[in-house]
Amino acid sequence: MPLDKIAPNVGILGYALFLAVNATGIWGGVFPFLPMSLQTHEVMFWFYLSQSVALFVTLFLLARASYIKHRLALTSLILIAAFVYAIGWACLVAAMYLHGFELALSIAGGIALGAGSAHFYLPWQQFFAASDPEEGMRDLICGFAYSAVIYFALYLLPHAVTAYLIPLVFAPLFTLALILSNRRIDFSQPMFEDKPSENVRVYRRFVTASWRSMLAVGAIAFCAGVVRSIAIEQPEIGTIVNVLSMFALLAVALLVIFLWSRKGLRLNIMKLYRIVFPLLIVAFALLPFANISYTRFLAAALFALYSIGLMLAMMQCAQISRDNGIAPRFAFGLFGGVIYAMHDVGFLVGTGSDYLSSQGLPVLFIAALLAVSILSLMFFFGSIDFKNARSQLICGDIQLIAPVSATVETDSVRDDEQAAGNRPASKPRSESVGSEKMHNRGAFNDRLSLKVSAAQQAYGLSDRETEVTDYVVRGYTVASIAEQLYVSENTVRTHMKRIYAKCDVHKKQELIDLVEAR
Repeated sequence: MPLDKIAPNVGILGYALFLAVNATGIWGGVFPFLPMSLQTHEVMFWFYLSQSVALFVTLFLLARASYIKHRLALTSLILIAAFVYAIGWACLVAAMYLHGFELALSIAGGIALGAGSAHFYLPWQQFFAASDPEEGMRDLICGFAYSAVIYFALYLLPHAVTAYLIPLVFAPLFTLALILSNRRIDFSQPMFEDKPSENVRVYRRFVTASWRSMLAVGAIAFCAGVVRSIAIEQPEIGTIVNVLSMFALLAVALLVIFLWSRKGLRLNIMKLYRIVFPLLIVAFALLPFANISYTRFLAAALFALYSIGLMLAMMQCAQISRDNGIAPRFAFGLFGGVIYAMHDVGFLVGTGSDYLSSQGLPVLFIAALLAVSILSLMFFFGSIDFKNARSQLICGDIQLIAPVSATVETDSVRDDEQAAGNRPASKPRSESVGSEKMHNRGAFNDRLSLKVSAAQQAYGLSDRETEVTDYVVRGYTVASIAEQLYVSENTVRTHMKRIYAKCDVHKKQELIDLVEAR
């Protein structure tokens, strides 16, 4: 990826500003730009509880609304989100002056900020999912990277005015950026045109294929929630947690961009969870015996993993929406809702450890025990296929493919079908081997599969585009491909248009000849 492609644009800067502002109020257990006198244990507890509950409940409700009514008035939703978000910050600012009402205003502000954040997250997710695959992934990753830069830049401003600039300047700016970015969306894509009620099996398959990833990121969110319950006891360490976690987020985002630019990259949430699992177990096992400095760095590391997990979740949901024609707001509304819900459970359980500590057990010991238990449980559920009683990782990879330029625009795939005689599904040339597992795992069943894989490498096809290509060269029609892949016919046609563009062909027969000639 050339460096000029990661230069900030309206979408990247808008999303980065949104994330940076969120980090100042609902991130690591602190209001870095509000007076410490406001950050009592009672105020912090009720603010974070109300904010996080409002966030995951709103995500679930919006996911449900997206499933029932797949075309919603987008600009109206964004403006509502901006209004609610501004009310949330206004409540926090008012809490600095209206003594005696701090708790009530903090709770109201938490509810408004949680609901407003959810309303912002989903349109941003929709923008990234609906963009060109390379462009959407790039903007998403760069948005996380630039958010850390903007967050650090906020410290250069006088703290006395930052709390006022957020609702009066920064929030309107990222709202405008979101509206402008979503105006570029092509709403003729299957993820917007296909009605969820007519593709129930597609959405059911999304849940079946994604719940392990949800639990993996959710387990880290649970641990972050437990640590947050400890952090609010000492709000002065929250700033350190925020800064260190944002440094880690910046480093990971830059690393992903670098590796992507070199030769492409594959990321699998469950495989990454398996890597960090033993490290987290050891880290929590040492927690009861460590000093306060260790607790700070553990909290920072957890919130860094938490934010990285959210980035990967958004990337995976965007890819799933493109590959399967699933409404982006439904995909991330459900995925993100599960993650934030588990964070809330961790926060409540960690807070409840104070009661157990009164029975003679140290708080840090209880927190470590809870975290290790959940991490292990999610590792078990995420690694076992209960149907076959054997270890299996089902969730597919997040693909970051080195771009391959195309010079020719393609004709309509529907016209291509009609030119073929509009005949019914013909008998395939051979038995179907165009399965998802074959291309994801590199297992070739015949020479034609090997040729399709060679075309994938030569023309930068994604795994799903490779599956569609495999079916096409074997004689399957659009309808039969949709049946095999559990997607709509519109989604198959969209994949074929992208395949034609990447391979510089115009018709199905040209694609078949290209693959056969390899």
